[in-house]
Amino acid sequence: MKFPAVPRLSGVRAQLILGVALVHALLMSLFVWDLTQRQQERLLERQEEQAQALAHSLAVSGAVWLAARDLAGLQEIVEAQRDYPELAFALFTDRQGQVLAHSQPTRVGSFVTDLPAILEMTLLNRNAALVDLAYPMTLGGREIGWARVGIGQSQANAQARQLVIEGILYALAAILLGSLLALWLGNRLTRKLYAIRAVADGISEGVRDRRVPDLGHDEAAILARDFNAMLDALDHRDEDLAKTSRELAERENRLRTLVNTLPDLVWLKDPAGVYLACNPRFEKFFGATEARIVGHTDYDFVSRETADAFRAHDRLAVSRGAPSINEEWVTFADDGHRELLETIKTPLRDGAGNLVGVLGVGRDITARKRSEDLQRYAAFQAGVAEMGVSVLHNVGNAITSVSGDADNLRQCGDDLARLADLLRQSARDSEARLANGGELADEMPRLLAVQREAATAIEQIGGKRLADRGRRIAASVRHIADIIRIQQSAALPSASASTFDLGNAIQDALAMLGETLRHHGIAVEVDLPADPGTVTLPRNQLLQALINVLKNAYESIRQHQAAGHAGGRIRLRVEPLGPDRLRLTVSDNGMGITAEQQTRLFKYGYSSKPDGHGFGLHATALFVQEIGGTIRLEGQGTGQGAILSMELPRHFSPQPGGSAMAGGGDRDGPPSAAPPASETP
Repeated sequence: MKFPAVPRLSGVRAQLILGVALVHALLMSLFVWDLTQRQQERLLERQEEQAQALAHSLAVSGAVWLAARDLAGLQEIVEAQRDYPELAFALFTDRQGQVLAHSQPTRVGSFVTDLPAILEMTLLNRNAALVDLAYPMTLGGREIGWARVGIGQSQANAQARQLVIEGILYALAAILLGSLLALWLGNRLTRKLYAIRAVADGISEGVRDRRVPDLGHDEAAILARDFNAMLDALDHRDEDLAKTSRELAERENRLRTLVNTLPDLVWLKDPAGVYLACNPRFEKFFGATEARIVGHTDYDFVSRETADAFRAHDRLAVSRGAPSINEEWVTFADDGHRELLETIKTPLRDGAGNLVGVLGVGRDITARKRSEDLQRYAAFQAGVAEMGVSVLHNVGNAITSVSGDADNLRQCGDDLARLADLLRQSARDSEARLANGGELADEMPRLLAVQREAATAIEQIGGKRLADRGRRIAASVRHIADIIRIQQSAALPSASASTFDLGNAIQDALAMLGETLRHHGIAVEVDLPADPGTVTLPRNQLLQALINVLKNAYESIRQHQAAGHAGGRIRLRVEPLGPDRLRLTVSDNGMGITAEQQTRLFKYGYSSKPDGHGFGLHATALFVQEIGGTIRLEGQGTGQGAILSMELPRHFSPQPGGSAMAGGGDRDGPPSAAPPASETP
């Protein structure tokens, strides 16, 4: 940078000369003023002494004349003082202030009113023009009046004025001499500074190799050497800056190339939502070049509703102070196609913590979402298939029970038929005996005994065996109907939330596996609050999740039993976590899991069982996460059992635009990842 030309009188040299001259002027002015003040004070003191001496002399010499009331004698004494230097007036008064004699005879007989109240020497006025002094007159210790004189300073003032003039002339001469000395010193002291200045001007003009010559060993010379060292350091710094600039340019080019080649949308906004940069993928989204996008906001390219949603996500990321992730369907302006984006918005702050912008990255997850939906549907179908196996097993057990009860009913029918034959035979025997001359009176006891035995037999067959078997058949039929109802309900992929009793849903899940668990000697303990209350959740998916978890515990216990351990226990517990959440825990004493397995059990396709498919727990974890819950599976090692806990909300409403498994879809086929009817950024 070239220094502007500096006028000579505004440079350091002129300032130094002017400063010394002003200092001289100030000092000499103070000196002259002080000298004048001192001289005037001395003159006043001398005048006061003269006035005091004169007043005392008058008081002593006039006391006798005043006591004798010889006014002529007093006037002669006053008249004798007319030639006293600088005398302004001289007078005698009595104690009442009446003028008895005065240097101005016309004043005799008048009164003065400013005499002191106390009879002692008093200075009534003291200034550069007049010293006025009153002296008491006494005779024989008796106060008889006043002698008063006034001394002027016209000659002293003339001397003081002459002194001031001489002082000013002396000050001007001193200022001139000091200025000449300052000029010489200024030139000598600033010569080296101007040499440094000349080098600075040359460098500002582009002569970067100029340096200040050796100027000696004083402070200016040291400054010159430091200035040269600074220039050398600046040259090195400029070289480093040039190198750094080249490296930064290369890095910026690489970064720009990287951002431009990313398949993701990348953009940067300032805190007010104005775009600062974007990559080509984002240009396709807005259908405009980066040059057109930068400096504008979302409202310049998309609808107000969509722009409001984008800004809301920006503010959410800023308020959290951390990355904010959301999924949103967007329509690309360049060709009109739609994509499901996973958008990550991160607030950017400078070293002082001030917000400088919001960085956004949008990744196309349409294919991934489709794959997740297919996995979710496969897990759902596998769960439905497993549920079908459980249903067939339970229905088979119920049918076996019904078959046994039906065989028992047939046996009861045969017993009743044999009883009817016995009654008919008894009747025929009675008729034959009566026809052969037997007496009715003899036959009646036998007939009554047969009837009583028949009634008892009929009561045993109909009242007990038939009624008991009928009730068992009816219960089995209701059990089959309940199982089929539960299976039909849970087999639907719809996840619309409904309000239902949590305890009933748990009982339905246990009903699906109850016969299987009892058959293998596995005890089930259910620990519910006195009133579990209702929940608003996707009932079908919750039921299938419960069945998956219970079946996982059952299979773990069966593995443990196969290793030689008898029995088994599953404990299901529900704990309220405040008014809006609950924890559902399923623990077992089965085969358990290892620490390595804990990190993989919820992954799609992984199973710790040889014949497992890895769908059940994965689908359960997806369901729990989608409704805003958490799931955790813990174990102490092989053979130590496991504890699975799910923290669930009591109320959940599926969001529009979700997957088929999370918001409905085709019931006869796999889910579809088609976008919703409107964008929901």
